[in-house]
Amino acid sequence: MATTSYSPDAQLTTGMIIRRVLFVALVLGLALYHLFLNFRGLSHERGIDQAQIAREVGRGNGFATKFIRPLSLKQVNSFREEGAMENPEASLWGFQDIYHAPLNPLLNSVFLRAFKGKWTFEATNPEDDSVYFLDRVIAAVSMLMFFGAMGVTYLLVGRIFDGKIAGVTVLLMGLCSLMWDMTQSGLPQMLMLFLSSFAFYFLYRAVEAQQEEALPTVWLALAAGFLGLLALSHWITVWIFVGVLIFSAVYFRPRGMMAVVLLGVFVVVVAAWGWRNYKVCGNIFGSGIFLLKTGLAEGSESLIFRNFNPEAQPFDTAGLFSKLMLNSLIQINDLYTLLGAIVVAPLFFLSLLHPFKRREIADFRWCILAMWIAAVIGMTVYGLPQKEMDSNQLHILFAPLMAAYGLAFLTVVWNRIGFETMNPLVTQGHFIIVCIISAIPLLLPFPRNIRADLMRDKKFRANWPPYYPPSLALMSTFTDEKEVLVSDLPWAVAWYTDRPSLWLPRDVKQFNDLRAYSAERGTPFAGLLLTPVTLDGRISSGIFDGEYAPWKEVIFYPQGVSLNLDTLREIPTFPFTQSTPVLGAQMYLFSDTPRWAER
Repeated sequence: MATTSYSPDAQLTTGMIIRRVLFVALVLGLALYHLFLNFRGLSHERGIDQAQIAREVGRGNGFATKFIRPLSLKQVNSFREEGAMENPEASLWGFQDIYHAPLNPLLNSVFLRAFKGKWTFEATNPEDDSVYFLDRVIAAVSMLMFFGAMGVTYLLVGRIFDGKIAGVTVLLMGLCSLMWDMTQSGLPQMLMLFLSSFAFYFLYRAVEAQQEEALPTVWLALAAGFLGLLALSHWITVWIFVGVLIFSAVYFRPRGMMAVVLLGVFVVVVAAWGWRNYKVCGNIFGSGIFLLKTGLAEGSESLIFRNFNPEAQPFDTAGLFSKLMLNSLIQINDLYTLLGAIVVAPLFFLSLLHPFKRREIADFRWCILAMWIAAVIGMTVYGLPQKEMDSNQLHILFAPLMAAYGLAFLTVVWNRIGFETMNPLVTQGHFIIVCIISAIPLLLPFPRNIRADLMRDKKFRANWPPYYPPSLALMSTFTDEKEVLVSDLPWAVAWYTDRPSLWLPRDVKQFNDLRAYSAERGTPFAGLLLTPVTLDGRISSGIFDGEYAPWKEVIFYPQGVSLNLDTLREIPTFPFTQSTPVLGAQMYLFSDTPRWAER
């Protein structure tokens, strides 16, 4: 009888292939689920805002926006009034965005150009899927960045530790519910994760070069380039660069010189966009400079950016220390969820006490810590009002590396237990336990979500607040291209209606002032669109004494209020309200455009 030789290497290779095929199948299955079956459209207001900017870039309109913040408009006009520019005051048509970092909209615009025929939502066929096709395009791009980040993380962790820890780390990323939620938000977090993975990889190579007594200049220059791109994805990531700069000034030799290299390359990458912002509004940070008020002063972002008269709202530092402490404590209390509920990620802090044999591994963790502390300071200053799904959320960028160090530390502890068996389920048991616990937030609601998604009518898929394309796109049939809709949901109006949308001003007087201003520049107001953001009874108590207090008469008694409108009509825009109570109250539009009566 013929015998066959046994090859452990062949078995290992076969096992690796099987594991990788299963992993790819798992990730693709989760991607299809989140992109089609469970997808209800983009979920975050800043993600939706960046999407509509990407569409304008794709059209060749430059970095224009159809979401107009009164404060940004005032900022641009104040700069022009100072004599810095000879151009007249800004129009609401073709208004240049000075709020967002550019890279995410620019990336998305490349993909949106391939679907020009889908730029307009077809509101005439309500029986179709209510999800806007371009929402799926934006989410798909985010998923591609997520997959790329997995690949780079695998290479990085494999270089730091070994292929086993690298594979489990990437598996934990694929099982992280928060990361999948981020892919559906429209936020740039997955792009940031992709770029930061490259930056961390090159920083580690620089640490290796330092230990080999070679110059780390090239690796640091590459890291600085990707950190610059990271800043162009979200300005708050400049804080991460500050952490790297401090670490490099102390660690790399010759001391101080490598920090100069980092700073020089970083400035070269970000300088062009800073100069562009200065030419538009007189500040290299654009309107982002006012975001300091949201973290340090009293008042929400809505209250600050809806104000066309910022001089009447001085920077109030009362309670500043208390607010900084509260922002810090919130991060500490919610650290587990902010790190994506990856159970081993917090073990990174225990790994700081472990004496790793390889010096580069031990040293690199201090680089990670320096970056993370600097990021925490930045998030403390600007705040995380929406916690783990906040657009300022930077903890998620550190979750993979922290998880890798946590896994390495846990492996050391697990091996010291001294199990008297070589059964793989025991020797690798800590990996299995970690994966199961980390996957609970993703997998536990899975059966219920699948059942609900299969039973839910596809024409009623929507996120709260009601980003419902069929109703919002209906507004475009009643308005001309250059007419402005004033709304409490302007990012969604700009994206789904494809019309200029002004954020509901702080009070009725500012509304009338801006209405006259806009009409003089050929962009008349088509109407005032109020949604459940202000109409929902659950927040009615906040209307009387909160940020919408100046609008309470309009919200509750619209027919008895004078907005200087020639005609005042209420137009319900949710055709399926009775069938979809989850969407809440109807939306109404009050307009003085004569043709509304005809329609």
